Amino acid sequence: MTNFIVKHLRTLAITSATLTSSYFFYNHDHRQIPNRLFSLLKVEAADYERRNAKVASNRKHFIDQKYKKIDDDDDDDDDDDDDKDESKKTHETVTNIREKRFREFASVEYNGEIYMTPVDFLESVIEERPRPRVGRRRFTDSLVQSILYSTPPKHRGSKRFFRNLEDAGLISFSEYLFLWVILTKPHTQFEIAFAMFDTDGNV
Repeated sequence: MTNFIVKHLRTLAITSATLTSSYFFYNHDHRQIPNRLFSLLKVEAADYERRNAKVASNRKHFIDQKYKKIDDDDDDDDDDDDDKDESKKTHETVTNIREKRFREFASVEYNGEIYMTPVDFLESVIEERPRPRVGRRRFTDSLVQSILYSTPPKHRGSKRFFRNLEDAGLISFSEYLFLWVILTKPHTQFEIAFAMFDTDGNV
């Protein structure tokens, strides 16, 4: 008899919870849901940016400590070496970090411009330092045309696109920045950007 009562009480509790939730669902203003979702996405993006800023400040502190240690170790050097170190530090702080990384890993030069190959791009994302190389390879017009001709169309793309291309491709600095942003920004920030420009609300 006790099992029978417990069984019916459980059913009654489930039914009342279902009725209550359905009442609130149907009497709720559904126009507020996109606003709440958008607010939630903005909060998520702000949290991500705060975390990135904290990581960047920690990284800067670590680099400053590293340079301080190097300076302490080089106290015995003459003043000329100190002047060179100071000019090097000044140059590094002025130069954009992304551009510096692009120049370190780029292995191709064409028409006076520096380019990365797809393998260079993968290495710049994965590796800390570029592989040792002597200078940059200079591409001719005919070689660039053959690379462009052999590039597969978009519908034949795959997850291994960059690995399959290897050195048969050119990535400019602006394309490098675009790819870097796509890889490093969270999905929520892209949703926020699309929601801002979405006029018919179908995103």
